[in-house]
Amino acid sequence: MYSLPRSPHLTLCLAARRLTMQLHCKIVKLGLELFNTVCNASITAYSDCCSLQDAERVFDGAVACRDVVTWNSILSAYLMHEKEDLAFKVFIDMQNFGFEPDTYTYTGSVSACSVQKHNSHGKCLHGMVIKSGLEDSVPISNALIAMYIRFNDKEIDHYTFSAVIRSCSDLATLQLGQQVHVLALKVGFDNNNYVGSSLIFMYSKCGIIEDARKSFEATSKNYAIVWNSIIFGYAQHGQGNNALDLFHLMNKRKVKPDHTTFVAVLTACSHNGLVEEGCKFIESMESDFGIPRGHEHYACAIDLYGRAGHLEKAKALVETMPFEPDAMVLKTLLGACRFCGDIELASQIAKTLLELEPEDHCSYVILSEMYDDGYCNKDDGMRRLL
Repeated sequence: MYSLPRSPHLTLCLAARRLTMQLHCKIVKLGLELFNTVCNASITAYSDCCSLQDAERVFDGAVACRDVVTWNSILSAYLMHEKEDLAFKVFIDMQNFGFEPDTYTYTGSVSACSVQKHNSHGKCLHGMVIKSGLEDSVPISNALIAMYIRFNDKEIDHYTFSAVIRSCSDLATLQLGQQVHVLALKVGFDNNNYVGSSLIFMYSKCGIIEDARKSFEATSKNYAIVWNSIIFGYAQHGQGNNALDLFHLMNKRKVKPDHTTFVAVLTACSHNGLVEEGCKFIESMESDFGIPRGHEHYACAIDLYGRAGHLEKAKALVETMPFEPDAMVLKTLLGACRFCGDIELASQIAKTLLELEPEDHCSYVILSEMYDDGYCNKDDGMRRLL
């Protein structure tokens, strides 16, 4: 008794058309050619053996056993042999026969849009992808990005790569970001400061600090933007000492820090309880580096004091600021009040914040948490404020 041949047995015959034909003849002799898995593998095998005619012959004789994979197989065969117009015809025909395109169908069809004359086809396919709810598919998204790049007469520069990678960070789409990284390597932008900085940011945000460090090591380190990204990365991952080591290495290499560098360094100190080091940076950034303290630096310092339980120092710092505290600074101080359990000061700050940003929910959430934690009584004015 013969068993159904496994599909991979055929697809292994990549360069052996004669063996593929012998296997196919055996399949026909045994009456197994109408099993769709065998039919689909036969189409792929013939296509891989550079025999598109044989692949078409198998497809044409498989009317009774076609499934979506069968249509995808012949579509892929046409693409492999650069028959884009025939691939589009397959895409239309399969729907006329009642088969709904899937992720593989759309990916192949979009990939067929290789030249400017297919521009309208590509846009139509993009609309169908959205309508079918498959716009979040990574393979389809990659194919669409590649298609629009091909249609664009303008050269894709490092700013474009940087923006796309940052978007991947914001959307937490690591797989897509990695594929854009590969494309950046191919075109030689991996050493660019902007692209490298975005890659470091993406890998850090996606939780892979090791790959962020690899990107840092592979990037030119002449400008602060690259150092800022890796220092932020270590700060966010609770590795404050590594962040500070990099800052000192940055100074050693004569790379001038900017105001973002000190936000990153102070964040590292804050997240790791390095109060003494943070205070030194606050004092030295203007005197030693000529960088004036801004709202972001004060917010980091307030957070540093708050996490360490030094609420009075945080409050004193706000009172000595050379400008009015903005909402960000006040929210940070409110968070410090929450951490230290000072409901009276929290109430005062919250009232000011709610006047500045009445629609912002952050203040309400912190006050509600303090109330639930028992920092205030039920008849307190805070409850009325909420």
